[in-house]
Amino acid sequence: MKYLALIGAFALFGWSCSSPEKPSEDWPTYGGNYAGNRYSKLDQINRSNVSQLKVAWSYKAVQGENPFEIQCQPLMIHGILYGTTPLLKLFALKADTGEELWKFDPFENQIPTFHPIRGLMYWPEGKRIYYSAGSRLFALDAEKGTLVSEFGEKGSIDLHEGVGDGLDRDINALPVDATSPGAFIKKPW
Repeated sequence: MKYLALIGAFALFGWSCSSPEKPSEDWPTYGGNYAGNRYSKLDQINRSNVSQLKVAWSYKAVQGENPFEIQCQPLMIHGILYGTTPLLKLFALKADTGEELWKFDPFENQIPTFHPIRGLMYWPEGKRIYYSAGSRLFALDAEKGTLVSEFGEKGSIDLHEGVGDGLDRDINALPVDATSPGAFIKKPW
């Protein structure tokens, strides 16, 4: 079921950006635009032709057993689709073909922790993707899929930082997760 939902979402994204008749419209933020209203001006798919949709390509987000669901609303920026797997790996795909450009594993060589993640953040200056996995917020180069070393500690920050200030107990063992994407109010570095 999760695989089919991913196919459907990617098929719609793929079809809307592969037609030479109309330029594609980006979906650069959670909710599609900074108003968050999930509206697109694209009109290539409408009530009269939606029944004619066919799968343009599919992407298998995980190999093997799939114990979790995908809640992430993908972003599409300049023909690249960004999303997360059920195991919170961040990926970039060519939206017209589904070709994987890169995949980032936030838990490489660590014991993973999982939680729902509903979206990503994109900062156009410097082309950065921000997202949380476990108790960390990561900043990645959107083109290369590598950590942005000047952000936080070598590309990430610990979400525990500052939460326990003034408390008489250690909060580092407590789960601190960000399940929804944030919003930028100033340059993030």
